[in-house]
Amino acid sequence: MTKRFLKFLESIKKLPSAGRVRQAEAGIERWLAQASKEDAPFRQYLVKHDDGNFLSAIFGNSTFLTQCIMSESSLFFQILEEGPKATSNTIIDKIELEIGQENNLTNLMFGLRRAKRQIAMLVAIADIANLWSVDQVTSTLSQFADTATNVAVRYGLRQLSNDKVLKISNSRTPEMCGGYTIIGLGKLGAQELNYSSDIDLIAIYDPRRMTTSQPGKLSRAMIRLTRLIIKILEERTQDGYVFRTDFRIRPAPGSTPLAIPIDSAIGYYESIGQNWERLAMIRARPVAGDTKVSDDFIARIRPFVWRRNL
Repeated sequence: MTKRFLKFLESIKKLPSAGRVRQAEAGIERWLAQASKEDAPFRQYLVKHDDGNFLSAIFGNSTFLTQCIMSESSLFFQILEEGPKATSNTIIDKIELEIGQENNLTNLMFGLRRAKRQIAMLVAIADIANLWSVDQVTSTLSQFADTATNVAVRYGLRQLSNDKVLKISNSRTPEMCGGYTIIGLGKLGAQELNYSSDIDLIAIYDPRRMTTSQPGKLSRAMIRLTRLIIKILEERTQDGYVFRTDFRIRPAPGSTPLAIPIDSAIGYYESIGQNWERLAMIRARPVAGDTKVSDDFIARIRPFVWRRNL
């Protein structure tokens, strides 16, 4: 492991100096004091190899990252060992394969919030060490947002199935053919999320792709589903939150429900859509749920976004 640490440290091009030197020194002392018998030699090696400059750049500038490294020490070593790209793939895979199959809401919310902390730490380390470009930083944060949102949609559809509102054909990935989709706009749509970005979303559903024994209650069920997704992503718990969400870019937000039937949304843009909405929709991108619905929606509003005379 020491050779891998050395390779990682040698790949660092430039580090920021510690903004608060005493805080950096205290962080290093605390980090060394946390060592177990197994990882103590590696911690000491990391401090001695570059006179603690790498850790000082983190501990001396960010309380949040300091807390992340203290609580996620095994992941920190994994980043140094495997590199940020391989580790980020591991985190995303875990969200999809493990957290995404969680049926307990509390466990699901905890898992997503911990994964957010892990991704934020990983991306920040790669960013601070100048190992990643701006595009790599923002695309990784956006990829995490896509995955977290999709997992929230999956959980919500399962709950509607359990309540006998919807019939789903695949309980493992019900979002793939559930008739409900989330469109990302703004920074998320353009895959340009930064560390503190909220996510701009529109919820669209196609009743023709849904099987329900309660068609009269479908609209309310889609609103309830969207509110549950907001709760999963946005509610602040003792573990923090995943993302702040903003659904106000949907058509006529003051008079339309949180989730909109696809034909109603298309009708709005074709009849009274505003110029600022054309601009917003340039960055529209499917981020979660049934991609057939989202692809259909984006294709059908293309004449609105890109007027024929242009």
